[in-house]
Amino acid sequence: NMGYSIRALRMDDIAIPADRLSALNENLPDGWRHRWHDNAKFGDTPEEVQEELAGIGLMADVVEGGVVVNGWDGEKEPWDWDDILRAIAKAAPTSEAVWIFIGEDNLMWAYVFADGSFSIESVDVVVATGPRAGERGPK
Repeated sequence: NMGYSIRALRMDDIAIPADRLSALNENLPDGWRHRWHDNAKFGDTPEEVQEELAGIGLMADVVEGGVVVNGWDGEKEPWDWDDILRAIAKAAPTSEAVWIFIGEDNLMWAYVFADGSFSIESVDVVVATGPRAGERGPK
């Protein structure tokens, strides 16, 4: 299975209200399709959207009033990932979230969702050092 392997390190929930589910399809570019066998985009019901999100590796729960995206259960980054994330952000304009991923080459990045859009930010890890086991810190 070709593709770029990714692993989620952090994923804040993103709530897509039921009355915004249609925005997923409206904000995908022309020609985009998830289900290759029937040329369909995302469904119209929370259950269909949940199932189709699972098909691209995103975990989601159907909740009263919509769908909550709450995790990553995939292995490979979908080829149209940015289009999907942009559509999710526009469908959930009141959600603010940070998703941090690490790639197969140990590259780290974050997707930041706010105000109906998303951006890609680099992630640097800083390790604070302190006293070693058995040593006393400053007095």
